[in-house]
Formats: sequence, C-alpha cells, structure tokens
Amino acid sequence: MITDIIIGFFLIIYLWEGWNSGLLKTLIGPVCAMLCCLLAFLYFDLTDNIIIAFFVAVFGSIILMIVVAVLFTLWRKKTVDQKYRATFFPGSRVAGATVNLAWLGGITIAAFLFFALIPTSLQKVQKMQKDIKQSNICEWTSENIFARIPLTRQIFSVLSIFKDRQRLDEITESKEFQTFLADPKLEAISQDPDIISLYEKNKIVALLVHPKITGLLGDNRLMQKLTHVVKMIATGKQQQPAPGGPEQEPATSQHKTSQISAEEDPGQPAAP
Repeated sequence: MITDIIIGFFLIIYLWEGWNSGLLKTLIGPVCAMLCCLLAFLYFDLTDNIIIAFFVAVFGSIILMIVVAVLFTLWRKKTVDQKYRATFFPGSRVAGATVNLAWLGGITIAAFLFFALIPTSLQKVQKMQKDIKQSNICEWTSENIFARIPLTRQIFSVLSIFKDRQRLDEITESKEFQTFLADPKLEAISQDPDIISLYEKNKIVALLVHPKITGLLGDNRLMQKLTHVVKMIATGKQQQPAPGGPEQEPATSQHKTSQISAEEDPGQPAAP
C-alpha cells in the first residue's frame, strides 16, 4: 500500500536521524513538547481559553525546540573538540534512534490518521483516506498504541464525530453550540463585510490573521463558551442547568404553565 511505503520511508529517516544525533539531542523535541503541553494545560485550567492553550502547546513547542536546539549546538561547539563532535557512545545512538522513532513516528502516523477522519466529498482525497485506513502500519499503531493511551483515544473519538452526520446534527442543535453562535461578538463578525469578502475569496490565511478574528482569542467569555462546546463533544453529554440556577424555570412560572395547559385540555388536572 502507498501509505505503508510513505510511512516506512519516514520511519527509516527518523531512525537514521536519531542514530546520528544521539540521545541527548533527540530528547530536546519530546521534552520541550511536554513542557509546553504542561503550560498549556495550566493556562487552560486558569482561563478556559482552549484556543490560546492549543497555540501554546503546538507553536510554543516548535519555538522552544528551535531555541533549545540552537543553544545546544552552540554549547557543543564551545565545550566539545571538533574531532569528537560526531562521536557518540553506541548506547546513546541506539537510544536516540529508538526515541526519535517513537516520537516523530508517532506524530507522523497520528497525522495520517487525523487526515483520514477529515470529511470531504473529493474523490481523490477519499481514495487517499481509504488507503490510510487499509494501512497495516496505521492499523497496528492505532490498535496497539493509540487505543491504550486515554488522551489519544479520546482525541480520535472526538474527531470521528465529523464522519457521523447524526452526531454532527445533535452537536449543532445543542444548547452549548447555539449559545456560542448567538454571542453578539461572533454575530457581528459573521456580518462584517471585510470578513465575508475574505471568506468568499477563499483567503484563509488573511482571514485567520484578520484583527477581528484574532481579537476573538482574547475574549475569555467567548472562549469559555467554545470550551463548553468542546467539553460537550468530548464527553458526549450536554450540560444540565444547576438546581436553582438562573436557567431553571421559577416555580410560579411552572404553576401558571400548568394552569394554562389545564384550561386548554380539560382532561389534564391543574397543578395545586
């Protein structure tokens, strides 16, 4: 299968790169990613802003990896003699190859699996998605690795919703999603002529960096509404109003409703 050949090619490159880099340099990537994910989790826990937390986890990891890699290279040039810079302990080479294979290989296979879950009507893309689903490497990794990790299992479960039309309809009709769409700031942007023009011209990059779009990221109230939608999708449960909360119908209103129903339907007893 084409997917297996492509992934296999990448895996060989990752093994070779890890072997040449050694363990210490190879660990820069996963360690930086874990640190940024931890910071993103803490930020999300404090603000409920899932978009900014996502940017911290993804782009923060990339920036931090580049900075640390440059500093590491400069440090080796100053502390290690030139003729010994390419010399590594065999155990370090084996460990580096193993870590690099697991780290970058896992990301690559996950990216292919994510791509297979994208809803599309294009036949060429559907053919590629079918080949990915038939890939032996993707199938084995999904069943034996990703399915045993709670976080990745939940992420794939959430993404699979986009292939379920009935579930998508339930989400769009949910109270959380309707509350998010009804936000005044979001409605104003959806009616903005500049935004509409960029959308119609398919200028996605210009749309994403538009000041009014980026300004939404700093609106914690709106981001909290979006977080409620994401949590509802992840758990599969819609939020219920708290007892005595502002969304609970007052007792007097319930009493009047019962009386009106009883007047309209003589067979229904009025509430005492």
